Amino acid sequence: MGSQAKEEYFEVLLERYKDAGRREKAKMIDECRAVCGDHRKHAIRHFKGISGLIRALWRLFIGMFAYRVDFTDIATAWMEQRAVRG
Repeated sequence: MGSQAKEEYFEVLLERYKDAGRREKAKMIDECRAVCGDHRKHAIRHFKGISGLIRALWRLFIGMFAYRVDFTDIATAWMEQRAVRG
């Protein structure tokens, strides 16, 4: 299936996808996979559009800093312990 045909196919399905429930969306994604030969994730990203992509990238960016440890506090505590033991 060519890229132009895929775009037209996705445009038709997008209208149905917006109003569909969870099970119908899953069936539509499986249908896209069978017809276009792409992965399920590709269809999901296509249906979510650019806003879904931006949201996913933002979560990734925030996640990089969510578990970041401030090593200066750890180093200071370690040095204080060494000074006490001296």
